[in-house]
Amino acid sequence: MRLLLRVERLLKSILPAKVTNIIRGLLGWDKTEYINVNIKELLIHHEKTNKRKLIGIIIKLLAVEDYYGKNNMGFDLYKKYLVAHSSLNKALECIDKFKKLIDSFEKNAYDMTSEIHCDKNMHLLDGDHRTALCMYHHIGVVPCRVFINKKGYAYKGDWYKDNGFTVGEMDIIWAKYNEIKNAAT
Repeated sequence: MRLLLRVERLLKSILPAKVTNIIRGLLGWDKTEYINVNIKELLIHHEKTNKRKLIGIIIKLLAVEDYYGKNNMGFDLYKKYLVAHSSLNKALECIDKFKKLIDSFEKNAYDMTSEIHCDKNMHLLDGDHRTALCMYHHIGVVPCRVFINKKGYAYKGDWYKDNGFTVGEMDIIWAKYNEIKNAAT
């Protein structure tokens, strides 16, 4: 699968988008199906299969809560998460973009034509921020595009500990997840 991703990146770097899309279609790389997915069930599934992704979504939810004044550390955790992935400047750009998404969500609600993306094992590939917003706004079911021939990444080790997240920060994140998990649907 990693070889396919490398080939895909190479094609994207040297060919026009229209050509790479045709090649993807011919090779069956984009075989998809559309379903509606329950956000809470998706999170619980990630607890069992991809805790790193789950924690990232919960961090984004805490940032949404911070935006609405429900806590005062959500964006600090989100910035720490982003800096571990890139640079401070890129993290600040991402935070600004996320705040604009939150504001847009507030004004226009969830765009039900904007599906989240999962692989065939229901690992979230795209839509972490929208998932966090749906949790905050109690939107239980959203459209999902399932990519049959793609596979999400499985992370090994304790990425958060390795990137400076403290036991106290992780306790806050897990407490928020347990609050969601134990809430009535």
